[in-house]
Amino acid sequence: MSPENTSNRFFITLSGLPGSGKTTLAQYLDSIRPGEMDPSFSALYRSVRTIPMRWLLSQHGYKGSSTVEGMQNYHRKEREAGNGPAILDQLQKLENGIFIVDAIRNSDDARYMRKKLGALSIGLIVPIDVAKERFMLDNNDDKHSNNYVREQIRNPYASENTWNDYRIAARENTWELALSEYGEDPENSEHLHNSDIQLDAGVSYDSLATHTVQILGEKINSRLLDNMQ
Repeated sequence: MSPENTSNRFFITLSGLPGSGKTTLAQYLDSIRPGEMDPSFSALYRSVRTIPMRWLLSQHGYKGSSTVEGMQNYHRKEREAGNGPAILDQLQKLENGIFIVDAIRNSDDARYMRKKLGALSIGLIVPIDVAKERFMLDNNDDKHSNNYVREQIRNPYASENTWNDYRIAARENTWELALSEYGEDPENSEHLHNSDIQLDAGVSYDSLATHTVQILGEKINSRLLDNMQ
């Protein structure tokens, strides 16, 4: 299967444990211009854009909540039904740009992106205890809403302290749910360690962002040169 790519379209996938900083890095990349990766890219690509998995699922027909639980359940069922590639094929609608797909959590999806779209894969590597510590700092209640919390909402007498306990429990549940996508050994997940670029996500955010932009410019240029030969 040959990549269905064009000279003015380049795909990059981000993978990493929950809490590794994928979304933060994707948002930063979304804010830069192609020329910031390499001056020559200004003439090749219109923009750098982040494509969240939420967008791909919604384009495929998902109309549920933005919770990890809801999106993961939908995505898993579609994969089991053989529709995983159809979700990723929504990317074919995009034209002219460097597109960062946030995030690829499944080895089959990673292989498909590489073969079908020639995607360059980035794996953010971070110790699992560091990833969980970061993940637990995320106070987005909508993202972590799940059946456990919905049951507690029915209690009109819950104190603020009780609610804080519920929120922590919700994050714990979401962490386990999100981690389950990475197999029995999440820290050494296949698609993280078989990625084209492996980045140490345990460093400071500024250092990670700067290094990512530099290495992406080099890797994209290398791919462009290979395609010309």
